[in-house]
Amino acid sequence: DLEAPMLRLAHAPEGFLGTDWPSGRELFRSPIQDVFQAKYGASYYLVHRADLHRILAAPIPAERIHLSARCASMVR
Repeated sequence: DLEAPMLRLAHAPEGFLGTDWPSGRELFRSPIQDVFQAKYGASYYLVHRADLHRILAAPIPAERIHLSARCASMVR
């Protein structure tokens, strides 16, 4: 299960906020959680890439992960 470790590290922002760079004036605010839940059936999360890699790699035995390797073929 990848959801539990991700929820411990991820942030679920309420929405997107756009501002004018020089003045800092708010230009728009767009709530996203309800929209993403309705459209995709899941929440929107922000997670650091290194944390995401660690979460995805955790269930895979270390001897099965080969870094800097070239894929020569694939069997379906």
